[in-house]
Amino acid sequence: MSMTKVFVISIVLTFVILTPASCIDNPITNPSFESGLTGWTAYAGSTNGALPTTGCIGSSPCVFDIFASTSAPDGSNVCGLQSLYPTDPPKNGGVYQVFTWGYGFAEITISGRAYSEGYDTYLNWGPLADGCSVSVGLADFSTSDRNDASQWSSVYWGDYDPWQTATVYLYGSGTYTLFIENAQLEDNATVSSLWDNVSIKTYINITSGPTVNVGDDPNRPDTTARIEWTTDIPSKSRVDYGLDTNYGSYVQDDTLTTDHSLLLENLNPSSQYHFIATSTAPNAYDTDSGDCTFDLPICFSNISVATEGLDTIIKWNTDVASTSQVEYGKTTSYGSTSDLDTELTTEHEVHLTGLDENSDYHFRVWASRSLYTSVHSDDQTFHTYPDPVSSLENSSFENDLSPWVLYQSSITGSTDIDGRIGPYPSSGTQTWSSAQIKAYDGSYFIGAQTTSEYKNGGVFQRLYWSAGQLCTLCARFATQNNSVSFYDTEFRLGIDPDGGVDPTDSDIVWWTGFSPTNNNQWHTGGVTATAGSGGIVTVFLDVVNKYSEEHVVALDDATFGAPVAMSIGNLKEMATCTGAEIQDALVTAEAPSVSYTSTSYPRRYIQCADIPAGIAVLFDTSRGTPPSVGDKVTIKGAPVYAWKEATLFAYDWTTTQGPFTLPDPLGMSQKSIGGSACNQIALYASQYVCNVGSRVRLWGKVTDSNYDYTEGAQICQVDDGTGLVDPYGGIKGVRVKVIGGEEVATGDYLMATGVLSIEHIDPYYPHGSSTGEYDVYRLITNSASDWTCIPAEE
Repeated sequence: MSMTKVFVISIVLTFVILTPASCIDNPITNPSFESGLTGWTAYAGSTNGALPTTGCIGSSPCVFDIFASTSAPDGSNVCGLQSLYPTDPPKNGGVYQVFTWGYGFAEITISGRAYSEGYDTYLNWGPLADGCSVSVGLADFSTSDRNDASQWSSVYWGDYDPWQTATVYLYGSGTYTLFIENAQLEDNATVSSLWDNVSIKTYINITSGPTVNVGDDPNRPDTTARIEWTTDIPSKSRVDYGLDTNYGSYVQDDTLTTDHSLLLENLNPSSQYHFIATSTAPNAYDTDSGDCTFDLPICFSNISVATEGLDTIIKWNTDVASTSQVEYGKTTSYGSTSDLDTELTTEHEVHLTGLDENSDYHFRVWASRSLYTSVHSDDQTFHTYPDPVSSLENSSFENDLSPWVLYQSSITGSTDIDGRIGPYPSSGTQTWSSAQIKAYDGSYFIGAQTTSEYKNGGVFQRLYWSAGQLCTLCARFATQNNSVSFYDTEFRLGIDPDGGVDPTDSDIVWWTGFSPTNNNQWHTGGVTATAGSGGIVTVFLDVVNKYSEEHVVALDDATFGAPVAMSIGNLKEMATCTGAEIQDALVTAEAPSVSYTSTSYPRRYIQCADIPAGIAVLFDTSRGTPPSVGDKVTIKGAPVYAWKEATLFAYDWTTTQGPFTLPDPLGMSQKSIGGSACNQIALYASQYVCNVGSRVRLWGKVTDSNYDYTEGAQICQVDDGTGLVDPYGGIKGVRVKVIGGEEVATGDYLMATGVLSIEHIDPYYPHGSSTGEYDVYRLITNSASDWTCIPAEE
């Protein structure tokens, strides 16, 4: 069965004036005055009037023997007037002719010569630049009055011999009157003003097309193409064509026609051709379509390579339904072919199996069908990746990189990250880079360091994971930026639920963080996702440096698995982080939202009823509504480090609405605040287990009190005499958010119950510089019933 394809190519024409063809069907009678004034009517000018004459140019007995030209523009005769000083006075006059034009836009040209010699202002005899002229005029109706002409164009004084051109325009078919006249302006001069060779040249308009009918010969559907177009004027046809804009081949037909059709034969199948269609006609300027293209079947497009399990999948499209086959190998000699799939289709897919891991391959795709030439694509390449593993391997990079795969970011101008760094043992004294980093676990880690360039990218690893099941990727990271802002150096953790290996894929679930300490301290990051239907996921550890500047990033101690049920205390104290499931926790407080990469996440605090450990939780509102204070919640997610505070990034949660009774607070002095654990670095040195995130009760004297209109509450500084000092303002005590009730004044005594948190202070808000930023402990209350004030006067 043969197939025919029609391509319609719309062309916006810009008329290009090429070489004019010879005159034909000139409606002007006797245009070169070879028959005297036949067809023309002479008229005398209003000043120094005289009737023009015709004749030859040259010495006597020629009519025009003053300043005689070497030749006439056309034929032997010209028309005009001459005057010889002092015998003849100046002469002015012209000729006109009425004619009918049956085409579209065109131009009328005459050849004119205006030359004079006489006395100038200083009585020097010689050429006079303004001594005479020859003009052509056009009226768009029949008339004998030269004043009816709406267009005029003139030839003024020139060198002794040359003829010049004056032009007027026809704007469509109709009856016109053409005037040609001279003006001899000087009394004391010898003047010769002549004209000849009235020509009309039209423009050819391509009124439709060109269209391309590929496979015009059904027996040669992939090696022939017919080019068709129409013009408003009968003209010759020509098509230049080739594989590039040099063309190189052409076909033409000299028949004058308005319907043009040329067949291109013996073309190369599966190729793109360039062509230009040209129309030419006598008395017309050539016109062309400009460069156009068409594709011959079988044409390949959208060739792509993907992985699915252990298979490498080659997909492509063709413009004609055809067979499917892939030729492949480690060189351009290929050596292997897939089985031929004889189903005729335009959407092709071939699975390649048994390939070597971590290897470069060349391939090309093939297609064929009856009456079509079997063709193949250009050479393509792909790289095979390590097979998926059942659990995360080489998580601390102690065994080179395998099965991790190093990749470069798509950011323009970026270079590869440094890759595996070490040995810098965690228990040793040797450190890496200006940040003085040692491995978090073992002796090696992944890193990138630069002083004046981009280093972006990372590593990925593919794992088998049951479809529809939650999984969490965690890792430790350290970042340092010594330039404008430490926010500009980031670390990302990502999970592609479908097992893809493209870090730009929009389906990847990312978590992004940066080190709030901006030094060699290791922090926790994590991300949770749901595995797709393919049963394979890909995990990414990724470096993002926003600007070409001095930065250091280190990544270590990655883990992957299902969220594990555990207590909040265990989550905060884990030496190696995993996904966590916290069951039946109470929401104890609501805190200001936290922003990551332009996304704001609501923050809540949770604590189990009988256990004093609490923790902050970030909620993604695109996945559900965050719980409220007093609700009970079960959360699955990943541990992260947010502004120096251990935090759980919730991926999935269920809420039981309260209010439930909140846990009893821990009464403590301010010297007991803080402590440290693996996932909670204390603000100040302390040997205690970290109690940030827990409900506590504090008391003391109010050393400072201000109303914060943004939060709608008073912010008081409460000091119990243990010596804590605000590092920026120098005020003693701990910040307490006091909600509702009577105003609390400086000097009052306050006892408050709430959740202990860490507040990041930026006196130069919005963020843009780390200068002046600092962190302090803060107690968050929920209502006026959470605090009691004793006025100072009592």
